Amino acid sequence: MTSELPRAPSAARGSRLLSALLAAIGGALAIVAASMFSTKPPAPLPPPRGIAVSDQAVTLAANAPQWSVLRLAPATAPREIYSDPVPARVRIDETVAARVGSPLAGRINSVFVELGQKVKKGQPLLTVSSGDLPTLRGELAKTRVDVEVANAQYQRVHDMVAARLMPGKEELAAGAQKREAELAQQAAESKL
Repeated sequence: MTSELPRAPSAARGSRLLSALLAAIGGALAIVAASMFSTKPPAPLPPPRGIAVSDQAVTLAANAPQWSVLRLAPATAPREIYSDPVPARVRIDETVAARVGSPLAGRINSVFVELGQKVKKGQPLLTVSSGDLPTLRGELAKTRVDVEVANAQYQRVHDMVAARLMPGKEELAAGAQKREAELAQQAAESKL
């Protein structure tokens, strides 16, 4: 006994094929209809009331509403506030700007240049009161004392080596200490 699977009638198969074909045709027609759809561009805005704009000028009528936000006054030197607050973002052109910083902490007493003024190398920009200055001056004074002591020590060792009371290596060590004290003094002068 063999059992055979029942076959679908050919009418049902043809019905499914016809449904798929109709769906494909309907989709294609929908795509074609959508691609042909277009809207008109919006109408241009009418020119603002009381204003005339040309390639070279903007002219306001005497009764234009824009006058309510404009202020006219004689030109004067700027106050401390350079402009009214406006919603904007300010960016510095890094290709033409340079950062200026103080080498020590302190309070600015005087400013010798104005914003936007061109300056030359070495020109003073400001004066600063700083608590670091007494420390730097104290370091310089200490290094000067160290140089005097090292010179005296070197001279004493040199005289003793010349009298053959000490070996020559002691003179080399005293000379190195003298040179280190001189370098420390130069560094302190540069810092100050």
